[in-house]
Amino acid sequence: SRPLLVRAGRLVGGNALARFAFRGEAPAFCGETLTLAARRDGNTLTLAAFGPTGALVMSAEATL
Repeated sequence: SRPLLVRAGRLVGGNALARFAFRGEAPAFCGETLTLAARRDGNTLTLAAFGPTGALVMSAEATL
C-alpha cells in the first residue's frame, strides 16, 4: 500500500488526501518490478499496482 499512497501524494500533494483505502489483490514478492498506474476523476484518484506478468496485485482509491 505504501507505494500507492506515496504515488497518490506525489500526484495531488500529501496533505490533499481526505481518505485512502487499499486492497491486496494478489501476492507480490521482494525483488519483483511493480508498475504503478493512476487515474483521476474529479475528487477521486484510482490507483493500481501490477506485477511483472501484468496481473493486478494491489488496488487503491483516494478521495481528495
